[in-house]
Amino acid sequence: MDKRNFHVTVLRFLRSGLWLHGGSMLMLTVALAWLGCYVALPLLTRQGKEVAVPNLEGLDLLQAVERLKPLTLSAEVVEQISFSAKQPPGVVLHHRPEAGRRVKPGRKVYLTLNANAPPSACVPYLVDGSVRNAYMLLSSQGLRMGTVAYVPDVATGAVLEQRHRGKPIEAGTRVPTGSFIDLVVGLGAPSTRSRVQVPCLVGTQAQEAKATLGCALLAVGTVSYTSELRREPKQAQDTAVVVAQHPAPQTWIQEGEAVDLELGAADSMSDKPTCNVKSNVEQAPTL
Repeated sequence: MDKRNFHVTVLRFLRSGLWLHGGSMLMLTVALAWLGCYVALPLLTRQGKEVAVPNLEGLDLLQAVERLKPLTLSAEVVEQISFSAKQPPGVVLHHRPEAGRRVKPGRKVYLTLNANAPPSACVPYLVDGSVRNAYMLLSSQGLRMGTVAYVPDVATGAVLEQRHRGKPIEAGTRVPTGSFIDLVVGLGAPSTRSRVQVPCLVGTQAQEAKATLGCALLAVGTVSYTSELRREPKQAQDTAVVVAQHPAPQTWIQEGEAVDLELGAADSMSDKPTCNVKSNVEQAPTL
């Protein structure tokens, strides 16, 4: 195309008005995109509008719903069994998001309500088995091993009786989850008892330390708490770990003798050597 024809083509295009139509469409597209990003999207997502989740703990379900309504928040009860003897049945024990968290209106708040009664577990059959086997079975049912008492018997290391709150308890009986089941374990006469090495318990939780001693046919002696832990709530004491023991690890003592334990907060052991809890229990010889 020569220069003259090019000029003629451009003039015809300008006179046709197509460029004006195309330009208008382009400007309209840009305007709609701007409105979508900066006007419609914030309105739909409530961008910049947030509310603080109120504290719902201790309220019943109706009260919690009424507390959330003015904030345009809704409540949903989660399928979870929780129980606290310190709170009435049906009240909110905890919720997600937690109190004070800023969320957008329309958000759901998930509530965990206090059960009417504590969840229960079935006591397993422990008689004739080893202490280690009893510990594993109780743990699998959500129960805890209590005291281990030794009595002279030819069935050394075998569980002779299982007790709950000082009374014999039969297998199949239902008790609250977390209950302690005490064991009576056979141990030969003093003249026939062997000498064993005290296992390392430092850094292990109290329940696991108790199981480790039971596997070694040793008893739990005096249990004391550090001054810091005595000021902590019971929940912290339940997760306490052994910070000191007597006799010391690897000391040779007679079967049936006791090992004293001192318990402290778990975070106090961050810079101290600890023992492998799992291996202490699992690698103990079958009794």
